[in-house]
Amino acid sequence: MDANMKKRNELLAKTVIKGLESRNMSGYYAQDKEAALKQALELIPNGSTIAMGGCMSAHEIGLVKALQDGEYNYIDRAKLEPREGLMAAYDADFFLSSANAVTDDGVLVNIDGNSNRVSCIAQ
Repeated sequence: MDANMKKRNELLAKTVIKGLESRNMSGYYAQDKEAALKQALELIPNGSTIAMGGCMSAHEIGLVKALQDGEYNYIDRAKLEPREGLMAAYDADFFLSSANAVTDDGVLVNIDGNSNRVSCIAQ
């Protein structure tokens, strides 16, 4: 990625983070996947129970593997019955999920066929 694109991403992230903060949410900017993984792990204390909705970014940066291998209780929905996985997600300390979109003024946009992801985000 060239320097102009990196600068554009950083400036856009600052705008989005400001928008999130105006809606009582926190945002973080990471320049690369290593920094993103480090930031995510700093936000999740050891011993936490973590559930996850669809979130390819968490896989791509190595977060899921780090949670599975670390001192965490990672709920792997693929190993559970559908209802069991859903109920476990509601009891988790952290629910990781992507957003379908985030506007520059901090609005999260999510569309969810079963409402399992959106309901966990909203709780």
